[in-house]
Amino acid sequence: MSMALGQVICVLDPDDAAARDARMIAAGADPQHALPPTPPPVLGDGVLQRTPDGNRAPGAGHLAPQYELTHQGRTALLDDLTGGGFTVLTDGNAPLAALDDTDRAFLTGIGAHIVALFENSAPPEGYLDAPDGYLPHLREHGHAAAIVRPDFYLFGAAGDGAGLHDLVRQLREHLRRPAARAAGVPQPLPTAAEQ
Repeated sequence: MSMALGQVICVLDPDDAAARDARMIAAGADPQHALPPTPPPVLGDGVLQRTPDGNRAPGAGHLAPQYELTHQGRTALLDDLTGGGFTVLTDGNAPLAALDDTDRAFLTGIGAHIVALFENSAPPEGYLDAPDGYLPHLREHGHAAAIVRPDFYLFGAAGDGAGLHDLVRQLREHLRRPAARAAGVPQPLPTAAEQ
């Protein structure tokens, strides 16, 4: 962003500077229209989903979108409804069937919110999604589920229930390592896939 702003501010040619000024004045000095678009923020390495070869999974580390949902008669943004923390978004209840007792206990233990999304009507525990909300976004990318971190960045996504089970396992492994290190528990050497 600093480099993009520098290219706007540090224009040495008088004609280019005049064209820049005219463009900014025409945009009403609105930064969203007058300045060049900035790339979306993406996290570096860290607590993010990995592919079997150890690379960051596509989309992991990107800022998650924020949409309104309706839950038990209340309509608000996702984090206003859940109160923050880890959030597991699913396309209906079907992906949740693949979670075992260990997965569920782990998610409960970290205070994760299970947000099963529905299009037209939702069961009492479900969330009604907006027409241009999470479900179209998930489906466009071939995802049946996603885990959003407390900082609103995407931990990772899964194409089906089995993938969600693996996604929860990966999150559990990521969160267990730092806690064990802090407690002084010796850690095994990382596998080639983890390096």
